[in-house]
Amino acid sequence: MECFVTVVFAHILVGALASRHIMTANLQQEPSPAPSPSLSIIMTETDDAMNNVPVCQEPDRYFAESMIPHHQGAIRMAQWELNYGSNAQLLNISQSVITSQTNEVQKMKNYLTLIPGCASDSAPSSNMIMSPGMQMNVGSSMGMQMDMMSPSKQSSEAASSIALTPSEAAFANSMDSMMAPMPAPLTGNPDRDFALEMSKHHQAAIDMANVELKYGSYQPLLTMAHDIIASQSMELMQFKNILFVQYAVSA
Repeated sequence: MECFVTVVFAHILVGALASRHIMTANLQQEPSPAPSPSLSIIMTETDDAMNNVPVCQEPDRYFAESMIPHHQGAIRMAQWELNYGSNAQLLNISQSVITSQTNEVQKMKNYLTLIPGCASDSAPSSNMIMSPGMQMNVGSSMGMQMDMMSPSKQSSEAASSIALTPSEAAFANSMDSMMAPMPAPLTGNPDRDFALEMSKHHQAAIDMANVELKYGSYQPLLTMAHDIIASQSMELMQFKNILFVQYAVSA
């Protein structure tokens, strides 16, 4: 009898331990809470920071002042991926982005102390190049009214309302890729969403760097523009390959 009770008790104990193990495993497999802030919020804040850069007829200065917040946005997104992502290739890219772009931000800040300023640097905040999707109307009182409109209409309206120089217009157009529609919706998958957002972000950086090469003259920034095009073009190809192979998304 005692032997029978012992056997029954042993079976109950084993069953309880097995159930606990299954419950623990299930808890571990449950998705983690939604990352915060989201990539979309980071992108929006990056756009806002870039939109707050005053219009400047000095291409080198405008390139540096615009690329600094752009890089800072990339650094934030890369840190986000390190916190929430799991794809080894994307994690490696993220670490590289943080290292290289942090270094470039510091260099650009140093260059800005050497590049001549421009009169518009002290102009009212209404004197800004807006990214596509937003219109800026400057009235006689220097007030600013923001109206939503199509990117193509905004580009023409912005050019006429503040008489952009060729370099300023080119920089404004280079931001189009950041405002372009996503090739696929975000799903909440950290790796997939990161690759999607960074594809747009990198394309904008490449476009801005090409504008700097066309209109700029400060050699250290021209060298940096070449480096940005080379490194981010390679990373962009990696993002697109991951999206296509792993998620069947053509970016």
